[in-house]
Amino acid sequence: MRRTTVAVVVTAVMVLATGAASAAAPVGVAREVMAGAPGRMPTTLRCVPKAALLTAGGRRHSLATVAVTVRTGQQWTVLLDRAQVCRPLYLFRTKARGESVKVVNAVATVLHEKAHVNGILVEWRATCAAIPAVLSQLRRWGYSATQLEAAQWWLTDGADNGRSAEYRLGGRCRV
Repeated sequence: MRRTTVAVVVTAVMVLATGAASAAAPVGVAREVMAGAPGRMPTTLRCVPKAALLTAGGRRHSLATVAVTVRTGQQWTVLLDRAQVCRPLYLFRTKARGESVKVVNAVATVLHEKAHVNGILVEWRATCAAIPAVLSQLRRWGYSATQLEAAQWWLTDGADNGRSAEYRLGGRCRV
């Protein structure tokens, strides 16, 4: 009788440890970011190499692509660039920190894709819809008021020069 109890406890501890480990993995951090924002989650969320993004969903994408959302029937799959999106988030959450602008861009990318999953298909509108959730996530992660102000400026104005026309906000989005 005693062995059965011990086996159950050991199994429960291993399951809990496995869950904690997967949340700390790069895709787990991206999932944490998505879960912290309102709306439906994608069916599948994966961190993939750049090459997998370039032909995702049977389409050819630009070399600048860092994430793709693919809808197949009722299934939504979000693919995130492992190096440019997942890694900065993971490094930040594991205290390696990294460059703040890379973290802000990565959070914005993840939440932009979540906006697509939730029906916002126009690129600039998905970016605009993601910004309040990005700022909320950064606040939860301990960003100061000054850092949040800088992140908001970057997301609404600063990054526009590097965006292609369909992603450019051009003053259309105010938080």
